[in-house]
Amino acid sequence: MSDQKLSITAGTIFQLKQLKPTLNFEADGDRYTGILDPIERAQADADLAALVDMLINELPRHPYQSFVEQQIKRTYSPLRLADTEDREAAVRHFQKILKIVGAQNSGHFLNILLYGPVLGEMVSK
Repeated sequence: MSDQKLSITAGTIFQLKQLKPTLNFEADGDRYTGILDPIERAQADADLAALVDMLINELPRHPYQSFVEQQIKRTYSPLRLADTEDREAAVRHFQKILKIVGAQNSGHFLNILLYGPVLGEMVSK
């Protein structure tokens, strides 16, 4: 599959700005308990905010799905989320970003982030 070119408009950037404050690792009162350690949670929240800021600034110059996925991988790696629920929350946040920018289904990509390279490949099949 070739790299998907994204249509990044002023509306896309506006939506990313609106999404930014909602991307965090706090308990949602429903099913997610959040990152319990406040220092770890603050760092993970800051990593997501930095990702959105970078996309807002760079997507107009690099409007490709591969660019977005590369930036997500750079953000996800430092998060070092040991808890499965935290990894699932991160993937939900990434799905929201991918939807806003108009990226095609990247279930394979997200499965690898969630489950690791070996199990992620098996789940994607």
